[in-house]
Amino acid sequence: MHEYSGYSGLVEGNPGQVVNQCIGIACVVVYDAVISLIILKVVDMAIGLRVSDEIERDGLDLALHGEVVQ
Repeated sequence: MHEYSGYSGLVEGNPGQVVNQCIGIACVVVYDAVISLIILKVVDMAIGLRVSDEIERDGLDLALHGEVVQ
């Protein structure tokens, strides 16, 4: 029949390649989620992710840019 050279996919009759690609996609999603969480934790410990309650209550436009929305 067909001899697979490693470049054929589902259209050429090799559904195993699609499975390999789905596994690769899942691995990338998990890796990205873990790395993103690590980066967020490091930033949170270093400078924090939230502004203070007072600044949030007054509005970030005023606190960060000195502007007021009318």
